[in-house]
Amino acid sequence: MNLDFLAVRFTSDASHMIRRGLHGVWMGAMVLAFSTVAWAIPPQLLEPVHRDSLAAIMIDPGTPRQNSEPAYQTLLKLLRKGKEIGLAGKWSQSTQLLMDSLSIWPLVKEFPRVYVLHDLQFGPDELGQIRIKSAAMSIALWTRGKNTSIQQFIQRLLNLYTDESNSTLEKFEVGSGNFHRLVDRRLSRWAVWEWGVVGDWFVFSCGPGGTERVRSALNDPQLRLASVDWFVAGCRRIEAEKANLVAYLNARELQKRTQDASDDRLARMITAMGWEDCERLLWSLNWSARGVSLTSLHDVGGNDRLTHRADPETLSSQYLSAIPAAATWYIPLEYDGATMLRGLGSLGLSVFKPDEQQKILSDWQEMVESQKIDVDTDLLNQLGNHVIVHNHPRHPLGLPMMCTLMIEIKGDSNRVRTTVDRMLNYWSKLLDSRRKNSEVDSIAAPSIRRWDDGIWYVQMGIYGPAVFVTDGWIIFSYSPVAIREILQPAAPEATVTKP
Repeated sequence: MNLDFLAVRFTSDASHMIRRGLHGVWMGAMVLAFSTVAWAIPPQLLEPVHRDSLAAIMIDPGTPRQNSEPAYQTLLKLLRKGKEIGLAGKWSQSTQLLMDSLSIWPLVKEFPRVYVLHDLQFGPDELGQIRIKSAAMSIALWTRGKNTSIQQFIQRLLNLYTDESNSTLEKFEVGSGNFHRLVDRRLSRWAVWEWGVVGDWFVFSCGPGGTERVRSALNDPQLRLASVDWFVAGCRRIEAEKANLVAYLNARELQKRTQDASDDRLARMITAMGWEDCERLLWSLNWSARGVSLTSLHDVGGNDRLTHRADPETLSSQYLSAIPAAATWYIPLEYDGATMLRGLGSLGLSVFKPDEQQKILSDWQEMVESQKIDVDTDLLNQLGNHVIVHNHPRHPLGLPMMCTLMIEIKGDSNRVRTTVDRMLNYWSKLLDSRRKNSEVDSIAAPSIRRWDDGIWYVQMGIYGPAVFVTDGWIIFSYSPVAIREILQPAAPEATVTKP
């Protein structure tokens, strides 16, 4: 009944293909989540990472651009100015918090930095729902003494969101460094915030033990991840010294932290990603001109698997010509398109509760039977083995992750277009019907709309992908306007910049 498109339990053959697709999804998400102007990683960025860390991402922003403030930063300043003079009305605390959260990014992104996940524990709450029971994470910024703007920002947040009745602020020493600790009774007990300076590093941690692990790694080379033989050898194999971004995951430890959870969604997600047999994983990304190359190393039972997942140097002119000239960077993933879509469906389904999954699968089967759609034959089997991510057109506000995804069609594009239209038309009517019958919240519920030019917009709250099928590609982007710009005649080639 074509339900394998959304299935969470895989046959052995389908499992391998789906996992490869999920690896591609994971890689693309990692690139987009941390996209910035990046240059080769200095060895100092390995110093704050403790050898017992669950995960780490190291990135160097390189030389900051001049006069290149993203539009969303300008918008935030205008909104704040309007609020100050009474033009923007009174903001709710949640709106204020959102604005302040966005404001930290311009400060953080200018420094070489390391994101570290030290610990993660899950367990049921009083209602039996699986929640984070404890976590510890840190951001270490290589500021080399340029800490004033960060300290001023933290003080501003303290003034806005803390008070003596709910919060306790204390000073303490970590080695020879002075730190602050904030405990707020409105937060989970484990959510203790700490920040301060260790040598050339400004360290910001949440959760028990994070600060101490960073400090100990900085002070003792033998406690660093860079002292682990597998990591050192792996960095050589993925050519980390040439990379712009290096990421590490201790998959085995992550599994141990989630295996006791009564809700198996977390375990299913790990399985869907294909990590249940992996001990450790390493990734490196390297920007060369406009193209981004991506290499991964998986430790599977003591056997290392090295894979070049994206290589612009080997991309043929046929695919290069499909990338808009105005795109300043692109990631050419060599992944089967059907595998990618299956992986997206399986990963998305795995985050729902069992009863919610059953409802989605029931709706899916109803669509297949009532519309007589053969998803395998009419859609998945028509796709090719190239997936391209690029940054054209730029989001008007410069928001991260607002990029374009292109999945190759090797077969009949008209057949794919007709199938996509029938599927989205069915879901559009179903969602509209439920919204009218008040089965779902009319504001939070997703909606699907088709424009006269054939572009579909799947809107979820304030965000949602737009979808369009051309001759040769399924295109996903952040809005219908973005897809229309992609479909315009080619513009002059863009000046090369790094994402």
